[in-house]
Amino acid sequence: MRSAFPLSLYVHLPWCEQKCPYCDFNISTNLPNDFSEFQSALLADIESSREWIKERKFSSIYFGGGTPSLVNPSLHEKILDILRSHHLIDGNAEITIEFNPKETKAKNLHRFLNIGFTRFSDRKSTRLNSSHLVI
Repeated sequence: MRSAFPLSLYVHLPWCEQKCPYCDFNISTNLPNDFSEFQSALLADIESSREWIKERKFSSIYFGGGTPSLVNPSLHEKILDILRSHHLIDGNAEITIEFNPKETKAKNLHRFLNIGFTRFSDRKSTRLNSSHLVI
């Protein structure tokens, strides 16, 4: 029965430039230089969930946080490449990343598009004094 339900994946990248006064999320302002431990833990978590995933594919993947656009796009690419290599992404999947235009370089936006992101968003953009934007 569970194969009838679509799957969505939320990837929490908890790093921000600063902690916003309204934010209740688990974040850190100490962006690490090496993400290999985080990447390994995330991929191990996905692998341990394979029993529940079965033959289904993710129809929605959301990179949130924090400000996931602060992280080098190579991490996002590695995560998506692993999911693709295991045939876990539906061909019409919406792949979203939260970002802050103030903290995101234009070259990274182009890279995110090339990696396969289909939507750039920010749930905080409606907050007063937020420097985030919905695109």
